[in-house]
Amino acid sequence: MFWRALFENFALQLVFFVGIISVLGLIIWRLNKTFFKLLGFKKGRRVFLATGIIGVPIHEFGHVFFCILFFHKIKEVKWFTPNSADGTLGYVRHTFKKRNVYQQIGNFFIGIGPLLFGSGAIVLLMFLFFLLIPGASMNNLGGSTSLAQYWHSVWNVVETVFRPANLVNGWWWIFIVLASSIAMHMDLSWADIKGGLRGLLFISIILFIMNVILVLIKKSWARAVTNAFLWLSVSVVSFMAIAILILVFLVLVSLLVTLIKRGIKRRLSKGKKPQKQVVEAPAEEPETAVAEG
Repeated sequence: MFWRALFENFALQLVFFVGIISVLGLIIWRLNKTFFKLLGFKKGRRVFLATGIIGVPIHEFGHVFFCILFFHKIKEVKWFTPNSADGTLGYVRHTFKKRNVYQQIGNFFIGIGPLLFGSGAIVLLMFLFFLLIPGASMNNLGGSTSLAQYWHSVWNVVETVFRPANLVNGWWWIFIVLASSIAMHMDLSWADIKGGLRGLLFISIILFIMNVILVLIKKSWARAVTNAFLWLSVSVVSFMAIAILILVFLVLVSLLVTLIKRGIKRRLSKGKKPQKQVVEAPAEEPETAVAEG
């Protein structure tokens, strides 16, 4: 019973606190890549820069906040640099003490900071704009401490945001534009991922030790911590799901526009009369023989 309670709580905490957020982060990264690929280099770069005015500072603030929280020394911050030589729009340079466990754990949160703060910014926008949308209510939103109700709680958030009635409201479209600008810059760079992986190992060790102690003292305490993780996870995942749906919407619109353009080009090319081509036979070149003696 001890080992079962230990690994059950440890696994649930790790999966819902780290696993699902990481998977959704990968989905956001893939959708962003697909969206900008459909736009093409020139248009994609313009959209990337235009949305970066809002999205990049929020991305970098996600790093800065957790640097401060975990006592990392910030060396340099670039909030938005559209004319950088290497194409990087922003970055945070920070240092930490390798022997400091607290600062090592901070690497994980600093790495995923843009996902958390991007989601948080979308939440704030939702509350702001839903006050301006008649009939919109957010009373049914909130975290769940029950595993059975986890996905139901996530669906409540998605259903509230993407109600068909919202499509005819101008405020909702302003929210979509601003939320899209944030979502397009929520994906993590390779440097973010490497930093996050450093802290993940320390988090896993701390969680395991904590669960051993809690299960030995009282199993219900370990379950209470797991329920807290579920509540936190459903809150973050719900709003990350909105970011994903916004990106899916953008990808589908881009794909539709691309298909329409291709269809128009094909019709125009079929409508043109084929021109006769005169092919001239190339003049014969003299063959060179090599005699070996």
